[in-house]
Amino acid sequence: MKYLGVTLENSFPRTIYKKAYVNNLISDDKVWISLLEDKNSTSHVYNKNLANEIASRIVNEYVDAIGELIDNLGKL
Repeated sequence: MKYLGVTLENSFPRTIYKKAYVNNLISDDKVWISLLEDKNSTSHVYNKNLANEIASRIVNEYVDAIGELIDNLGKL
């Protein structure tokens, strides 16, 4: 983001995701916020059903979102 000249008021992940979205590094900030929430929920509680739901989101959403970010960073 610094390379793009983007200044960050803070380094909170939600702020960074919003700025990445505004600067076209990611196309869906909601997916990244969901990823953050899933990471936080798995850090504190183990529940098999929750783990399966999150595993599904990793495969079906998060891998593509991370790939998109990598592709966009490669274009800089």
